Order: sequence, then structure tokens, then C-alpha cells
Amino acid sequence: MKLTSPINDKFIALCGGAILLAIVISSWVPQPCPLLRRAMIGCPAALKPYAKVPATVEEQEIARIPHQEIPSQIAYFSPKSDDTRNETSIGFLFREQNLNVHPIVFLQAKEGGQFVDLALITHPLLENLTWPATGDGHYRLYQRELTIENVNDITKNLPPAGQLAADTAAARHFNLAGEQYQNLENLSSLDGISYILTSFQPPVPNGASWKTFRQTFDLTAATPDAKGNLNFAIRIPSYAEGQSFLLGTIGVDFARADRKIN
Repeated sequence: MKLTSPINDKFIALCGGAILLAIVISSWVPQPCPLLRRAMIGCPAALKPYAKVPATVEEQEIARIPHQEIPSQIAYFSPKSDDTRNETSIGFLFREQNLNVHPIVFLQAKEGGQFVDLALITHPLLENLTWPATGDGHYRLYQRELTIENVNDITKNLPPAGQLAADTAAARHFNLAGEQYQNLENLSSLDGISYILTSFQPPVPNGASWKTFRQTFDLTAATPDAKGNLNFAIRIPSYAEGQSFLLGTIGVDFARADRKIN
């Protein structure tokens, strides 16, 4: 039998040790979930804290949800389209990087060659607003004093422009001209505002700090591109350095159904 030389033994041992070390290290490193998934199912990869490094309670809470950091004003995603798009459900978990700073965040879709706002995901003026509101599941009307009982009656007796704030998605749906309302995106306070017409739906909490966004849209007007994809964007007009937005994997479901977002 031919004996292996000591040098070869050492080489084999070093290689084996390096492979083992690589496997162990890879189990420590956080594995982000893909930004997009077609169906609303759980992400198989879970974020794990680095070994031997004590994690704070906040770090553990952040790592609990596989996510991507969006460190800019916009991020795009493009799922394959479907023949039936009139009840497309879009859902994901999200969290502010800094819980003391609430950004303004919109979901957009590309229609007719340009991106348009579909829904307001979050806004600092609406996060803890306690005004009474009426809604239809897609749009809400907040009022300092409840005088309009149905959000769809807003155009029958439109409030003065100085008293009405609206986001661009809601204004487009209700065919409001720019001079008929105050753009909610540009407001830093609600002084003088008595009505807020918005596509914002209060998110459902998930754990200590994550929130669930989920809405159903009629995307018939969203035209697939040459690859058969629909084009969406997460728009953060209020983004500033150090104010990243954390986004869990996005679920796009063209068949409306109540499915859990993990």
C-alpha cells in the first residue's frame, strides 16, 4: 500500500478544515430572503444572528423576519403577469430601520409607460391618527368631525381645498384636480386640515415592530412588458441618509385569497 506523504496529509487536513469552517460560518451569516415571490408562502431562509456576538432585543426582532433593506428613494420588482389581474393581492411585511423616524412610502405600478401610485403604505401623519374614518376597503376618509358617512360621497359635497388633504392614489381614483386638495405627501402637519382622503389602510402589527401591508388591486390597466412582467416600485419620497426601509419578501397573488404572510 502506498503511504501518503506528511505534506499531502497536512494539505488534506487544511482543506478539510477550511471547508468545515466555511460551512459553519455560512450558518452564522444572515441569509436575506428574495425580494419577490410569486405566491404568498413562507420564505425558507431565516435570518440568524452572528455566532458569539450578543444581539440586542431590537436586532433579534429585526432578524426575525427575512428581509431586504431599501437604502434609497425607490426599488423595483417585476413578477410575471397573469391573464386575470382585476383582483391582484399584494402583501409584505415592513419595518422602519429607525422606529423614531416614520418615512412616507408608496406602492407603485407601471401603467401606460409611467409609474403611478397604487397605495400609500405608511405616512407619519397617519400612523397614530385617531380621527374617525369611513372606508370601503380600498380608500379611507379621515375627518376631524364625522360629517360624511361614506367615503364614496366625498365628491358630492367636496370640502374646500384648504381643508382637504389627499394622497395621489386616492386623488386619481376620485378624479380630483391638483387645485382641489392639499397633497398629503407634502404636508408635515395637519394644521388647517379637516379631511384626509387616502389609499392608506392601517397595517396589521406582526410582533413588536414589524407590520403587514396587504391590499387587493385592479391591475387591468397595468400593461405587461416585453418579457411578460408587470413592473412595480416601492417609492420613498421622504428617504434620507440613514433612514432605510426594511421590506420582507413581497407576495403577488393574482387569485384573491386569504393566505398568511409569514
